[in-house]
Amino acid sequence: MRKYMIACACAFALAACGEKPMATEEIHCGGMDITVSVYKNRIDTVIGGHKATFAQTEVASGTAYAGMIGEYKVTFWSKGQEWAMVINDEQVVACLKK
Repeated sequence: MRKYMIACACAFALAACGEKPMATEEIHCGGMDITVSVYKNRIDTVIGGHKATFAQTEVASGTAYAGMIGEYKVTFWSKGQEWAMVINDEQVVACLKK
């Protein structure tokens, strides 16, 4: 049974590694260049050379992805071609697609 569980865990890990993003975008937010790779239920970002993953959350309009960068709660919001980054539910930073 243990071998079966290990084999399943390895299979899931390999499947995740092979997952391709639905889209990859370059955005510029508040002086930072950010690469955003969009997957079905998350985004992977590269911000200043640091990688971070944000889980998709429910919103009334558009799509939002929330997570933490250090001690800061960060939410990326997108609707169509527009992006915004919200820090600690207070500071909204408009983003431009590059």
